[in-house]
Amino acid sequence: MSSSRIAVDYDPDHKPSMADTSFLDNRFAIEHAVRTQRMREVVTMFIKRLRFWPLSNVFDQWKEFTARQREMKAATKQVKELHVQLQQKMVFRIWRETYEGSSKAKVQSNSSLQRRVFDAWYDFKCHSKYKKKLSALALHHNSMKIYRQIFPMWFEKAKEKRHTERIVHLWSTTTSEEQALLPVESSVKGRIQNKTLKKCFAIWSLKYQRITKLKNAYHRIVLERCLHIWFDWSSLKKEQREKCNEFNTRRLQTQMFRTWFWHQWAKANKKRRVLAQIVTHIRQRNTLCRNFVVWREQTQKLQLASKLYNLKLVQKVVICWHDVAHTKKQLKQKVLNFQVKSYTKLVIRMFKTWHGAYVDRLQKYEEHEQYVQRVALQMARTWRYKAQKARGQRLLQYHQQLEMKKYFERWRYNYERNLEREHQLKKLVDRKNWQLMGAYMDSWKTSLLAKQAIRLYNMKLTGTVLHYWHTFTQKSKRRLEVCAAYKEALSQRHVKSYFVYWVNMHRAQKSVEGHFHLKLQIQVLRSWRDYTRRQLHLKRLGAIMTCKVNKRMVSDVWMSMKCQFDYYNSLTETAEKQNKRHRMCTQCATCMEGEIKPVIARRCYHLLLARRGVRKWRQFVARKKMERKIDEEKMDKAVKHHDRKICSIAMEAWLDEMKVVHHIQYRKKKLLQKFGSLWKYRVDLIYTAKCVESENLMKSAWRRWRVESLCMEGLVPEKKRSKIAMKRSPSLNHLQMSRSSSSESFSARPSQIPMPVYRDNHQGNS
Repeated sequence: MSSSRIAVDYDPDHKPSMADTSFLDNRFAIEHAVRTQRMREVVTMFIKRLRFWPLSNVFDQWKEFTARQREMKAATKQVKELHVQLQQKMVFRIWRETYEGSSKAKVQSNSSLQRRVFDAWYDFKCHSKYKKKLSALALHHNSMKIYRQIFPMWFEKAKEKRHTERIVHLWSTTTSEEQALLPVESSVKGRIQNKTLKKCFAIWSLKYQRITKLKNAYHRIVLERCLHIWFDWSSLKKEQREKCNEFNTRRLQTQMFRTWFWHQWAKANKKRRVLAQIVTHIRQRNTLCRNFVVWREQTQKLQLASKLYNLKLVQKVVICWHDVAHTKKQLKQKVLNFQVKSYTKLVIRMFKTWHGAYVDRLQKYEEHEQYVQRVALQMARTWRYKAQKARGQRLLQYHQQLEMKKYFERWRYNYERNLEREHQLKKLVDRKNWQLMGAYMDSWKTSLLAKQAIRLYNMKLTGTVLHYWHTFTQKSKRRLEVCAAYKEALSQRHVKSYFVYWVNMHRAQKSVEGHFHLKLQIQVLRSWRDYTRRQLHLKRLGAIMTCKVNKRMVSDVWMSMKCQFDYYNSLTETAEKQNKRHRMCTQCATCMEGEIKPVIARRCYHLLLARRGVRKWRQFVARKKMERKIDEEKMDKAVKHHDRKICSIAMEAWLDEMKVVHHIQYRKKKLLQKFGSLWKYRVDLIYTAKCVESENLMKSAWRRWRVESLCMEGLVPEKKRSKIAMKRSPSLNHLQMSRSSSSESFSARPSQIPMPVYRDNHQGNS
């Protein structure tokens, strides 16, 4: 049997049937076919890649080169735009800074000038005010001094005049002898008047000389101060004008130099930009030509290399295929040899696996039984714990009900005691209020009597004060009238004497002032003439100096501009020479680079291809690793998301259960509050009924006692008695009804008390 099976296996033309083959043989055949198909696909893909490898590398290089060139062009364009923007910003910033500086300088110069002018004007005004005050004080002091000096002389003269008048009056009433002495008297009077005139003239001349000296000294000081102030002001103005001219010329020079420098820089920059554009254009054209030549040579070389490579590949593939076919035959023989051994090993392995599975199943069954017993024990424990918990809750509820009853009885007892205390407190407060009211009324009465007594005393005192004041005012009025008449007479005399003195002094002052004004006008005209001549001379000198300074400044500016222009021309020439040298160096370098690159490419082409292949393979491996890592991360995220979702569902269920528990507790609390409010409302109704009943009893007893007292006294007639009896009968009936209702209310149980009708319940029923 075994020999026939082996013969069938080694026959190449024999096709096995379903009877000859088994499931294991079919499985091995399918696996072998799948492996061969996979190997064939790998070999074909490898051959295709090897065939088109150089072209793809060259295309990738060209693609990378073009992308880099585009990026370089875009970067150069952006750099140029940024350079232009930065230049514009820099120029605008410089212009703005110069403009702001000039505007600030203008504002500062104007403000400083205004400040100085205002300070000078303010000082001048203050000085003039101070001078006016001093002159007014001096005039007042002078007038007071003159008055003090002249008044005693005038008083003596007035006494002498009065004495002479009296003597004349006496002489006019005298005899003929006395009249004969009149010419002697007139001569004596003339002599006395001449003496007095001489004395007055001497005093006046001395005073006039002093006043003229003081005025001359004052005017001399004023002129010196005015000239000093004017000289300071003119020197300040001159310095400011010179500084302004210097600043203006310096500013003009700086502005001219900056504008010239900016124009020169703009021209140089424009030339440099044009040269750079031309150079870049030429360089791009040269690089294009060079790259095109290199690309054409490389494409020709690639075509030749691809042809040679394809021929060598075909030879290698044929040799490899022959080797693979030979190895396949050897593998088939080896597989047929090892199949018998594998069958036996498979049977042994299957038996071992079945035995291990049977043992595992027995162990799992035992573990399951143990787990069921454990779960049953846990369930029994939990059931016992929950039963104990439920019993404890019932006991707690029962204890709470008992405590509620105790608290309720205690509260009712305390409530009744509080009512009694409130009633007693009310009585005490009323009694104290009445006592306080009596005390306050007594104090108010005493204070009112005291105020009335004070008012009467004040009225009497005001009457006496008014009487004394009236008498005092009459006496003072009389005194004031006498004083006013005396003052009027005195003032008239003083006015007359002052008027005569003022007329004389005014005439003298007019003559003095006229002479003084003439002298002063002459001096002012002379000083004005000198001042105008000096000003004209100064203006001429200033114009000559400004012309000279302007000429010198223009020549200096012209020389500096010429020197700078020559310097910039020399700089531009040196820059052009350096640019030419740089161009020559770049051309030589490009030529050398074009000659060296092909040699380097010939030497290092195979190395570059190998490096690129290794790089691509490494990138492929790294990409696969990254994909695997990303897939693992996604799986971890999915597992975490699933766990989080399950946790959230469990949490929501637990929260719902907790909400239900809280709702049940809240419902119990609300019911307790509701029934407590109902009980409280019923207790309040009972208490109000008791209070109303006690009030009704008190009223009925009071009425009855009053009627009986009136009947006993005999003040009420019989008709009124009948009316009172008729009125009394319904009150008694009401009393009987209220007593019966109160007895019923006291005898009724809490469960039999009628429920109050609430608005909410009524609306719900409707």
